[in-house]
Amino acid sequence: MVIGYPATAPTSSTVTLASITGTSSTIIDTSIAQVISIFLSSNVNSSSLTFAGGPAPNGLEATLRIIQNGIGGWTFSLPPNLVIDPGFAIDLTPNWVTVIPILWNGTNWILRGMAFSVPAP
Repeated sequence: MVIGYPATAPTSSTVTLASITGTSSTIIDTSIAQVISIFLSSNVNSSSLTFAGGPAPNGLEATLRIIQNGIGGWTFSLPPNLVIDPGFAIDLTPNWVTVIPILWNGTNWILRGMAFSVPAP
């Protein structure tokens, strides 16, 4: 399991998890959980990272898990406010997960470690 930590000290050791379904235009609300799984069954042509109620707290960490279904090959357009190598692409292999750990620096979301892919559990 990949764990992300909130900007403030957690009150327990519980990590919050959420799942959403990728659509052609996917909004990822980072206020809903620390680890957000995005299930793909079609191409995502645009995506955005948001935080309900205003800007995310500086230093907020989250982990995106982009999951290909059994068909695979689905593309995912990364959010424009995610600063990442322009050559980066998600894994298109069926039943694989691309894991992207991110951090809000007050202006943009940035990569906070190595992105990687693994077989889906």
